Amino acid sequence: MVITTRSRPKALGPKIALVLLGLLLSSILSAESAISCQTTADCHNAQRSSGSSICKDGFCTNPFHGGCLEVMMNQQHANGADTLPFLQHSHTQLRVCNSNDDPLGNRLSKNKLCREPSFQYEEVRIAPGDWESAVLISWIYQIILSEVLHVPTVLEFGLEGPSEFQTSQAGSFYDEFNRFEYSSIAYPFEYLKEASKLEGDCIAAEKPCAHIMPEVWSGASKQLGEALGKHKDTSNLHFSSNVYTILKVLTFYCAETGCVLPNENNGLVGGLGFYLPLFTVERDWTLTSYHGLQDREKLADRFKTPTTFADYCVHVSKDNCTSSDDYVERPPSEDEKENYFVEEIYKGYFRTTPANNCTENPNTCTGHFVNPPCSWSTYAEAQFHWNDIPLASAGPLEPNNGYSYGHMTEIIKAANATKSDVFFWWWTPDQMLQEFESSPSEFYRVSLSRPTEDCIDYRSTSMDKCSPDRADRIGKAIGACDYQVGALKKVISTGLKISTYKSQYVERSPALDFLSRIKVPELAIDEIFRKWLDLGVDKMGYDGREAVCKWVYDNIDEFDRYV
Repeated sequence: MVITTRSRPKALGPKIALVLLGLLLSSILSAESAISCQTTADCHNAQRSSGSSICKDGFCTNPFHGGCLEVMMNQQHANGADTLPFLQHSHTQLRVCNSNDDPLGNRLSKNKLCREPSFQYEEVRIAPGDWESAVLISWIYQIILSEVLHVPTVLEFGLEGPSEFQTSQAGSFYDEFNRFEYSSIAYPFEYLKEASKLEGDCIAAEKPCAHIMPEVWSGASKQLGEALGKHKDTSNLHFSSNVYTILKVLTFYCAETGCVLPNENNGLVGGLGFYLPLFTVERDWTLTSYHGLQDREKLADRFKTPTTFADYCVHVSKDNCTSSDDYVERPPSEDEKENYFVEEIYKGYFRTTPANNCTENPNTCTGHFVNPPCSWSTYAEAQFHWNDIPLASAGPLEPNNGYSYGHMTEIIKAANATKSDVFFWWWTPDQMLQEFESSPSEFYRVSLSRPTEDCIDYRSTSMDKCSPDRADRIGKAIGACDYQVGALKKVISTGLKISTYKSQYVERSPALDFLSRIKVPELAIDEIFRKWLDLGVDKMGYDGREAVCKWVYDNIDEFDRYV
């Protein structure tokens, strides 16, 4: 039994729909690690929590396909531990079925993986961002809603078009095939607007539809302000038993504001900034402050441009990668050509391009910088311009030449494998910081000028990070300061409030109250990341689910206040 990579079975989902529409930048990115097997016993031996996992088509299925808490409780009982107090009175059972489940298949199965809900609560849809901590929070919400509050809950990654199943199970905590998904859409406010238009009934949607974004950073302040519109306070909306009055008030409010409720803190504190690997700092400590980042030739010489697998074979390899060398083992497959790092196959390579060549371009040469998509909370172009820092990103994403999350992680891993200097934008909490902790590649924060209230306010309200006009993206010098540490937000669609108050009090779904009040403890995500990295079984499949499930089980009593 080994961990391997394969093409997993795929339900009709966002990737297919968006390819058909030609919207490649909005497609779903799927991590494809898996645990191979010959028998179901191999799966039980490989996974700490075996649950409902079976060997199917040569790979182990998700042990939590039927739920987290019951699997964990049975495992604890087998180890002689008592049931936690909260679970003794919460009547934990199989999770409730949702729109990802095949009702007929579940009904005919000898071992049912979900149960029909006792109450007819409308399904909740969560729209994670395109980074890992947002997915982990979404899984925490999904477990509590599905298994404790008995509310059908799925993750929405953006499936277009009418379908019997409006969402794909890929990326769900309960996904049978353990897939970990990344969407290239950071903040899909349109999904929340769709939920409001449909009065919360996303099952009826023919467009992507969601009730909540669980993690929203300061870079989305402008979008959030536009979504809130003129009225930023709904506390004056008092709900009577008159359903028609409720819908009239909220429908008008939604039309005025863009269909989201005032945001709440999600419990986490987020930090953004520029980073170097520790080995780069040890080579030149002056790079840790913006005062040491103004020498054009020094930066261009030190921070070279990362090279895709295909470009390495064309521009660097002596024989188009037909034979192995210090950086590559073989030619790339079609799917690997645009990768900057492939484990055990391509180490990555950093080379001098015309942009780094100060001999040919003495006045315009720059060092390379890894910038994320413009929709993320990055103001790097403005910060570098106004601080006279000659660094520039060279990624494929317009208009800021950014890189996708997947490519960013590949470039950092390539720098680690080749011990090449790299300058990059990153954030915390995130597992990459922990992955390289206490190693020569440990992330070291670079400091710019101190953040001020005027600087932060200007960037969040006046700058257009995604404008095709560079002048709009760099704005004015007031926006040149460093990032600040701040509380992260969650944003809920007014559609969830509408659907909640349509029902009589005794029949109302607990989802709105839970999602409005729940706060994940500040250090929880760091703890989950640490458990995830320590498992080492199936990093982008089973391991993250095991870490989240164990954390929820160990801390379930803390959720009593929210449910």
